[in-house]
Amino acid sequence: MKNLLAVLIIITFAVASFAQSVAGLPTIKFYFVATNATPDDVTLVQDKINSLVAKKVGANIELHPLSFSEITTKIPLLLKTGDDADIVTVSQFDPYISLYQTGGLLALDDLLPKVASNLYKLYDPIIWNAAKIKGRIYAVPSYSPSVSYPGIWTSKARLDKYKFDWSKVKKWEDYEPYFDAILANEPGVTPILSTDEYWGRIWFPNYYGFEGVGGVKSPKGQDLAVVDAVKGKSDVFAAPFTREYEANVTLMRKWFNKGYVKKNPPTEMEMNNLRSTGKMAAFLIPFAGEWDTTGMGQAEWGGAVIPQGKMAGHPTIRNISVGTGLAINKASKNPEQALKFIQESYTNSDVQNLLAWGIEGVHWQWKDKSKKIIAFVDGKTVENTGYYPNASDQFRTTINKLSYYRSEGDLLTDQRVADSIKSNSVVSPIFGFVPDMASVKTAMANVANVAAQYGDPLEKGLVDPQDPKIGLAVFRAKLKEAGIDTILAELQKQINAWKAENKK
Repeated sequence: MKNLLAVLIIITFAVASFAQSVAGLPTIKFYFVATNATPDDVTLVQDKINSLVAKKVGANIELHPLSFSEITTKIPLLLKTGDDADIVTVSQFDPYISLYQTGGLLALDDLLPKVASNLYKLYDPIIWNAAKIKGRIYAVPSYSPSVSYPGIWTSKARLDKYKFDWSKVKKWEDYEPYFDAILANEPGVTPILSTDEYWGRIWFPNYYGFEGVGGVKSPKGQDLAVVDAVKGKSDVFAAPFTREYEANVTLMRKWFNKGYVKKNPPTEMEMNNLRSTGKMAAFLIPFAGEWDTTGMGQAEWGGAVIPQGKMAGHPTIRNISVGTGLAINKASKNPEQALKFIQESYTNSDVQNLLAWGIEGVHWQWKDKSKKIIAFVDGKTVENTGYYPNASDQFRTTINKLSYYRSEGDLLTDQRVADSIKSNSVVSPIFGFVPDMASVKTAMANVANVAAQYGDPLEKGLVDPQDPKIGLAVFRAKLKEAGIDTILAELQKQINAWKAENKK
């Protein structure tokens, strides 16, 4: 009762003391991704941020959190229509190149040194150069050295139960004894997480040493135009025409028939519930890494301990690209104020942590202040805390180390990443290359539609690759009709010119 009373007092005090929007200033609208964000709590965070920096920025911020399923369609639509939005997040769900192709991003080159000099000086020129498309910068990258491996997320308790050693896994088939044990011993539990949109596939280019280029894919899928990065080759090819892709979708169909995935993939919300209650056992992913999963386990897996199950023998591919970041809508009426706010997010510890974690005493409390480790306030979890984006990378870079940590393990991440890069990585043969897909925009749209109609079902095992009407041969033929060869030729031309210019 005392804890509950204390929380109520803190919230009451917060509501009373946080300044509302500063009168006379324009409003900038910020669209970002969040796992959990109730309107009242968003207002609390928003008002606190405005009390700190609205006058400095010259505008009030208005926060617009979107779910992970909403963001894939909402942000591209905002940019295409020139809707009333100022700042948007860039992520793997809304890739930089895809958002650029909407024609709705503002070039930032002139504004950065003029109105956000501290932000501009934060990065070396090589990082800004990697953010350029056709010679212009359209996003502020959330640059943090990282590694990504194909692998698995699943509970340690379940791994221990079946005495399964994930560290010995070298190929997808090595997981089958684990999945078979789950099917045999846990009625009602589905081995592999899947959704009706993205998850439930094992077509991840990095598994084969491939690196995607140009963002050629379905809106919910993985890259289809690739280079063989691990072999150091910069020749672009269409993955669906390879033996690797055929073997991949054939294996996924086998798994579908064995019951490793649900016959009717659930919605994202349904999957979240099944995962948190242990009814879906394993997440197969292209981005197992070195970061601590304690926060994710608490937020998404019902408090389970989730190891980073990195697959052996598959090196990470090093490149500098804008995987996550913030961009400004070309239709923004206040682009300078928007960029000033992005600068605050990346360089102001208070603003960054408010965006990432919410308000001290309301959404989080100190667990170890000397180490900057935080925890939910007493009685709060990810389900009821009211504000938990669960995607702090979109608001920051780790190079200036302003962000708080969710666990002790997060403190060790930087060293683990450095060790992993040193021991198990290759440098991309197209390191720093950013394509311009404007000239093949129509073909890109056609290929995306074909990939969504034929490729996604194949990759998720929903369709037999040998089906004469909707199988792999049909997918390949439809890609040809849609213009995949035109896209490949344009990408190769640009890579060749880039290599010549940079003496590669």
